[in-house]
Amino acid sequence: MEVVNSIARRVPLELSGEYFGFPGPDLRTMYKWSRDTKYSYFHNAKNDKMYEDNAVNSGREMQEYLKGYLKKKRASKDYLKKDTVLDRMLKKNVPDAEMLDLYDGRVRTNIIGTLVGGVETTQAAITQTLSFFLDNPEILKGAREAAMSDDDSLLEKYVWEALRFRPVNPFVLRYAEKNYIIAKGTSREYQVKKGQVVLIATQSAMFDESKVINPNEFRLDRGGVNDPESIYYHFGYGHHKCLGDYIAQVEVPEVIKHILRLKGLKPADGHMKGIRDHDNIGALSVNEDQEPSPFPESFVVEFDKPTPRGQRTIADPRFLFEDYMMKYDRKHFRACLSTFETMSFESNTLRSLKIRQRSSDAEDLFLCRLPKKYYDCVGGLSTDKYKSKYGECKKHLSELEKFFYLTEVKGAALNPAKIPVVGKKSVNSGFEFEEDLKFYDRADYRQTFMNPVAVKSFPFDIRESTEKLMFYARVPLNFRKCLAPKVLIKQMSRSEAFSACMKDPDIKLDSLTTKYYKKIILEGNIDQ
Repeated sequence: MEVVNSIARRVPLELSGEYFGFPGPDLRTMYKWSRDTKYSYFHNAKNDKMYEDNAVNSGREMQEYLKGYLKKKRASKDYLKKDTVLDRMLKKNVPDAEMLDLYDGRVRTNIIGTLVGGVETTQAAITQTLSFFLDNPEILKGAREAAMSDDDSLLEKYVWEALRFRPVNPFVLRYAEKNYIIAKGTSREYQVKKGQVVLIATQSAMFDESKVINPNEFRLDRGGVNDPESIYYHFGYGHHKCLGDYIAQVEVPEVIKHILRLKGLKPADGHMKGIRDHDNIGALSVNEDQEPSPFPESFVVEFDKPTPRGQRTIADPRFLFEDYMMKYDRKHFRACLSTFETMSFESNTLRSLKIRQRSSDAEDLFLCRLPKKYYDCVGGLSTDKYKSKYGECKKHLSELEKFFYLTEVKGAALNPAKIPVVGKKSVNSGFEFEEDLKFYDRADYRQTFMNPVAVKSFPFDIRESTEKLMFYARVPLNFRKCLAPKVLIKQMSRSEAFSACMKDPDIKLDSLTTKYYKKIILEGNIDQ
């Protein structure tokens, strides 16, 4: 189960609609608005213009959405029957039209704040606490016992103490609006000058041995986050204390409690172990393909309850199509991702090289799944053609493909409840690994096909098998970097190179990938 996107992000996003009253057009759009604004406000220390522009544009989109949403609610008067935070604000009687405009402006600003402040920090707290528990079996045992016995008070102590070791923000940046003396009259007095940027090390403060008893010990007797003498700075302090602290104090432990109740909970095996900070689940832009995210992006755990084939945890709404559109032409898919307009697999020649501007993992991985007849009808890889020629070419798409086309390319709201039922989800024979290996680096997967040099690093002839290539691109990049030189330079056999790389604890494959590697690349014989 992938925790970040299936639970830790999704719960606060849905809470934004169900409790605060700000549902947004769909989860995908809400996710984007949350990321754009949070990235700018809290993680853009270099004042990168792209991130600032993204935040401004998302802010504008939220304002426009809410203007229309509030207008509809006031016209229908449905706010009188509901009890979300937004509905309560709309019940206030504001008789003057001019004042109503001002009032609704404040309503919009405040309700936007519930999304901006309520998702990424919450998911990071959930993910990092759970990661700490799983890395410390004795502490995990006590936290699980508290979760199983519904001892919320005890579990909260476990959570806030764990976050002291892995805080959401180990430090925060602040800008000094005026001259100020910190700790005036003490031996550590310091003059901050107007215009200076101050780095406030909150984690360091929570380990200050002059204030914290045995700071390096995990202890449950340190009080609560709201105690007057609290040593915890998870929610800030004073005038800058988090406005959503009372929500988070309930939400974070509650979500963690239900995860801890899973039987046999343990970290994922192999390369998926631990928190990953590359936005491999679904980069919002080309830029995010290239650099790590400031937020946890993926955290996979295992538990004992088996998952029937065809019923998987959906990691991110933007890749929902991968769980349903499993019947597609793999040869066309790999040719499409390779940016070659035509690839003849029979003669093993490449023709009509035509590269288009890539927008995101999600769009590329979706578009290349569409039938070759549709691809030929629209006339190539141009995104503009895919959009403008939809009307005349959609006859080549199934109902399922049309549904995802409207959400992935046309930007329609993605409502999982409306996905057309097309019978049993299954893959073509020989590609069963696609149903099982759901957690892979999609950015690297896409870029492997896009890079014409990459084919020279494969420890097999890419003409050998589409199945081999489709699987191998899913194998972690660090493992592939270990294999390639051993086979291509040292002239080791595939099995010898595989065995040698498996001995490296830093790049060892997980058990499921290992199983398929032996079956597909080594053709079922480890001694080959």
